[in-house]
Amino acid sequence: MKRILILLMALALAIIAPAMAEGNRLLKLEDGGYMSGVMSDGDALYIAGESKLYIWRDGDDAPAAYASAIRLPDESGELLEYDRNFYEFKLFADDGGLHGINIAYDESYEPEALLLFDLATTDEGTVEARNARRIALPEALRTGNFYLEAVCARAGLLYLLVDDESGTNLAVIDPENPKAAASERLDNSWNCQLVPSKDGVLLAGTDFRQELVTRLYAVNADGSTDELCTLPDGAQALAADLNTGALYAAVSGRLCPVDTATGEAGEPVAALPSDPRYGVLVNGGRTYAAGLEGGVALLDTQGRLDEDRLLTIQGGYYGTWLDGVLMAYSVEHPEITPVMGHDYQNVLDDIVAQSPETDIYMLDYGEDGVCEALQKRGYMLPLDGSEALNAFAERVYPRLREKLISDGRLAALPLQLNATCMGMSTALLEKMGLSVDAVPGDWPGFLDFLENEVRPQLDVLGEKDKFTYDGMNAVSFAQFMKQRALEDFIQVSEAAGSAPSFLDPRLQAVLERLDAIDFTDYGLPDELDEDGNGYGWSSEEKYLIQFDAPVGFGQGVSGDCAPMPLGYGEDLPGVLPLRMSVAFVNPYSAHAAEAVAFLEDLAANLPTEVTYMLCADLNEPVRSPDAERVKAEYQKYIDQAKADLETMAPEMRQASEEDIRNMEESFENYMKYDAWLIPEDQLTWYRANSDRLAVAAPSWFQKDTSGEAWQLMRQFFDGQMSAREFLNAVNQRARMMAMEEG
Repeated sequence: MKRILILLMALALAIIAPAMAEGNRLLKLEDGGYMSGVMSDGDALYIAGESKLYIWRDGDDAPAAYASAIRLPDESGELLEYDRNFYEFKLFADDGGLHGINIAYDESYEPEALLLFDLATTDEGTVEARNARRIALPEALRTGNFYLEAVCARAGLLYLLVDDESGTNLAVIDPENPKAAASERLDNSWNCQLVPSKDGVLLAGTDFRQELVTRLYAVNADGSTDELCTLPDGAQALAADLNTGALYAAVSGRLCPVDTATGEAGEPVAALPSDPRYGVLVNGGRTYAAGLEGGVALLDTQGRLDEDRLLTIQGGYYGTWLDGVLMAYSVEHPEITPVMGHDYQNVLDDIVAQSPETDIYMLDYGEDGVCEALQKRGYMLPLDGSEALNAFAERVYPRLREKLISDGRLAALPLQLNATCMGMSTALLEKMGLSVDAVPGDWPGFLDFLENEVRPQLDVLGEKDKFTYDGMNAVSFAQFMKQRALEDFIQVSEAAGSAPSFLDPRLQAVLERLDAIDFTDYGLPDELDEDGNGYGWSSEEKYLIQFDAPVGFGQGVSGDCAPMPLGYGEDLPGVLPLRMSVAFVNPYSAHAAEAVAFLEDLAANLPTEVTYMLCADLNEPVRSPDAERVKAEYQKYIDQAKADLETMAPEMRQASEEDIRNMEESFENYMKYDAWLIPEDQLTWYRANSDRLAVAAPSWFQKDTSGEAWQLMRQFFDGQMSAREFLNAVNQRARMMAMEEG
């Protein structure tokens, strides 16, 4: 199964390296830009992807790419091939070059030793493991299964951050005398980082108990630490000069030197388009390499930052594609650098106060009502002067486009869409002799269908076929159903153009019926488990009922789960309540023209799955870009497994045959669903149901900051209120909030 996961995770990477202005550069990783590490020995920069290693040195036009061809010995000395990716290793660099470390396991898959090796490039364009040596597992690490979070080396010692079931531990190991290894528990920290420095190793850790304060420590050879300073708020991706000890950090979209004695950030020297995952110094400390989601930015540590040339963006939206656009834009437009931040809690107050500090906001339209309020009050810069944005908006479904209009003019760009609703497994319905088309489209009919059609057929389901998610019981399932029924009622009412009337007898009838159904008759246990009423999900199991079945295209959308948008009658038909993230320009921005130009670039680079969800004129299925590669990997593995079966001992054949069957089933599902970015059947369904699309506005449940709304819900769930009493209280609270809003 581990090998299957590796096959599915592997991505081919390609790199381009256009020049940035003023000596800065960009190494952009395509095909998702996944990185498992960015390292430096002070001279060379090493970028580890999943299947390739990239090496850049000062003066190179582009980094050299090397494919993985690593073989390492197991406990018996037999060489095992790791020719797919670098994901299984932790790589680190020192003055001896690039190295790797891996956990070696015994036959019971218990940690047995550490495997240390050097990495070297070949003339054939590969990187190989050499000088592999086993290090006896120190007593400090014999605590059961553990995970290597980070590794670095200085002065012949290995420094490791180790995660196990007890938390995070710092370990220092002398490879020549591993028995003397020391370990210290980091009780109050998370998001730790090891930083190789001139005189040793630094540790940055964020303390839970000090309001997420990040502190910097010097790590001693015995594993103990000495506190040096408190780092600036938001400091991350620290990197130290191996020659001078100078420390740099990414702070609020700026690259700043940091004083290790006081923790004070010095004058910013460069801008970072987005939050970096890694930071290292290269080229004798003159270049800071920031590993972002979309690639690596090389920044001149001796530069100076012109704040007037920054396009400031604040928002709660994240996306690898967005990081790639931010990086590429900073290269193609040296006159201004977009910088992404996440300080967006006071957007409405800032705009009312006419603050020019933020140029662009990126927010969830339905999260807390801020976007809706800004849209209604006309506090978004009109974009209708842009031909490109107007042309794009004209292609957007009308019911979605209306949420982009302020004062009758285009004012926002959609960035992302996602929707979930009730869903049912088509495969399990077919196994029970039922059809998706037979499922009613309203809540009363749906409950009838469960009682009369589904419940009598549940005994035909197999061992890995479940009625609903793992960990659920009759009580928690009923609660989730009630909450979904209430949310659906709110959404269908608002889509019909009216405020929800919580005294509608149809809603009360559904909630009372859910109270009366005994879901133990559906095979669910009666009691809550020790972990409460949460639920789990397994890729090896099928679930008939899903509360959060994704709608649309892209990651997480399954071809087996049919969405079930449920309504409450002909006047309140079921809808697909989309959550939409949007970008808009501050009307008081000092860089309004540049901000609009950046939104044009965003519109031209939206992910394919987003444009397909927005625009009705796209009707051709789209193949996944890595489909052929993954298909070849599947076939290679299956063919090899079948060949191995011929020489396998009889007592091992049964398990191997089961593995092959599972792999063939996984292969079939991949080719049917995941090999397509936009599958034809999902595209057909989405277009046929486009009249159900509705942007989910925030209900009073989301906007009620007093907590009273959820207290009422809990009292109803706990049986302290009847459905009628609950709805009366909800209706009264909703009316009061509507009056307060004016």
